[in-house]
Amino acid sequence: MLDTILAITSFIFSCFTLFQTHKRDKQNKEFRDWQIDFNTSKENIRLVEKQNDLILAQLNTRVGLIPHFHLALEKSDIIFDSKCTILKISLINVGKECACNIYIQPFDEDCKIPTYFLSQTGSTKNIVIQDYLNQYYALPKEFIYFKISTTNIHENTDFIRFKIRYYDLIDNLYEQEFKIGYDCVFLKGFNLNYYSGLPQLIKK
Repeated sequence: MLDTILAITSFIFSCFTLFQTHKRDKQNKEFRDWQIDFNTSKENIRLVEKQNDLILAQLNTRVGLIPHFHLALEKSDIIFDSKCTILKISLINVGKECACNIYIQPFDEDCKIPTYFLSQTGSTKNIVIQDYLNQYYALPKEFIYFKISTTNIHENTDFIRFKIRYYDLIDNLYEQEFKIGYDCVFLKGFNLNYYSGLPQLIKK
């Protein structure tokens, strides 16, 4: 009888030990699998971050190289008279590459009568191009200009937005937006609150 009880106890203990061993092996396997997945994910994240850093470095380098225009108020001019205001707007290519096929880009190119200029006063119909761009290319550090006239003479102050597009030497198309302001009462000239946007890649 005692032998039977010992045998049953030994059997139960063996089963329990086997169960615990199997459970521990399963847990160890799950932990190893988790470690493998974690290390794989960690490595993938490291590779993605490295790739992002490389892309960011390339973009930062590229922005300094591609054609890039700034408003040049020192080369701009403004004439006030009783009928209209004439603005000569100058831009300088501060990039290290030549800009080609430069043109003024409308805000609504799909319209029959496109809008090339947006006015803070909302009177965009009174702004017209008097002289188009003096040239369609710009070498590094070279100026280009165009003239517009506005009959919004009842407005003491106005801000005008416009966009240009141009190509680089490998036929990438870029777009930039600008904002220029003027005051015909106090400053009698251009407002220093102007804006030159960063080039946006439109088409490669």
